[in-house]
Amino acid sequence: LDVSLQMGFLTGEETPEFLAAHVGAAFITGEPFAAEEYDFGSCRMTERNSEYIATMLAGRLTPPPRFVYTLHRKLSGAFLSCMRLRARIRCRDIFLEHFNALEQRHQQILSSSTSPASLSSDEAAQEQSPLSAAPV
Repeated sequence: LDVSLQMGFLTGEETPEFLAAHVGAAFITGEPFAAEEYDFGSCRMTERNSEYIATMLAGRLTPPPRFVYTLHRKLSGAFLSCMRLRARIRCRDIFLEHFNALEQRHQQILSSSTSPASLSSDEAAQEQSPLSAAPV
């Protein structure tokens, strides 16, 4: 919940019911990244997440941060496609490969003598992104 608050998903004034729904939905959405191999064909992810929708719609005090809209849409589309195909995918391996590459690039930027003014717009955005500080 602390990271969700820092990233702007929460205001800190949400009800306990909303917080429970937020955590429940986040855990379900994160399941593919916790498993060695995730079976999208039998996961029932959409049905299980739908249990939280009414609570989240009624209790949301702030919209999700703008920078995550595209990510949410792409992730949702990818998950729905994988469910339709009944795919079994090693999502954790794929995520860690890309996260580690991003983290390595972030460390290179921080350790270089390059000033923030000389960073490309992509590098500057990565350096300021709350995602770069979020624990895995």
